[in-house]
Amino acid sequence: MQNSSLKMGLTEWLLLLLLSILWGSSFLFMKIAVQELPVFTVVLGRIGIAAVFLTLLLYLRGLRLPSRVTEWSQLLLLGFLRAALPITLFVWAGSQIDSGVSGILNSTTPLFTAIVAHIFTQDERLSRHRMVAVFLGMLGVIFLIGPSALQGLGQNVLAQLAVLGATCSYGFAGVYGRRFSDKPVLITTAGFLLTSTLLIVPISLIVDRPWTLEYSIVSVGATCILAIFNTAIAFMVWLTLNLRAGANNTSQVTFLIPIMAILLGAVFLGEQIGWSAYLGLIFILLGLAVAQKRLLIRINNR
Repeated sequence: MQNSSLKMGLTEWLLLLLLSILWGSSFLFMKIAVQELPVFTVVLGRIGIAAVFLTLLLYLRGLRLPSRVTEWSQLLLLGFLRAALPITLFVWAGSQIDSGVSGILNSTTPLFTAIVAHIFTQDERLSRHRMVAVFLGMLGVIFLIGPSALQGLGQNVLAQLAVLGATCSYGFAGVYGRRFSDKPVLITTAGFLLTSTLLIVPISLIVDRPWTLEYSIVSVGATCILAIFNTAIAFMVWLTLNLRAGANNTSQVTFLIPIMAILLGAVFLGEQIGWSAYLGLIFILLGLAVAQKRLLIRINNR
């Protein structure tokens, strides 16, 4: 039985929509940034600038970062699960498999989240309607990206397992993130982004050697936008929603992100939207309705 405090009200739906816009638009700015900069350098800039930005904001508001080692160890684990590990896995897998396959596998995030939440929480138990909602959402993502992407499944298994490992890590991060309800969201977000930066630095230095790179104001500007809006603000929204609505409800943003990415691509890049994308949207909306039991309630009331 789900705790009533974890239900989706108007505020939670608006937060979910805002989060989908922030993370959906990140693909646009990432595409601009990686035209001149290596991926791990962009990732380091994105997380590092976001961490510095939130830390400065934190002190300007009269707050302080944690001082105890136990608190930092918890933030380190959250940063590892939510940022450092999945980002590294996604980046490596992205160099091995098509983005369509990666996007479809990424839609398993709510499935892993539902399983992890069922095991480790009392108020987010796995239910039949939740599984139906996840299936509809995943089906919707397949149609959004294009069913032809399914042809790539089964090829380069190790890279696909890396993506699944990243989505599983998201599930653990969503559940683990609920333990920080007694701390201001700004402190927790700044803290786990700082620890994530420390984990990403060695990878970027070894792989990309950023001191040897040449870059322009365009790539730097795109990275800064990624850092401030798509990372710093987005992770604050994610944690706020996670604490208010639970890991399962928050994970539904995975289904909305492709919609926002496609819409933004159509508006700013002139990309065409095919019929399968509209069908995918229908399945995703059905999945969201079932997840909140609204569709089932209406059927049962007839």
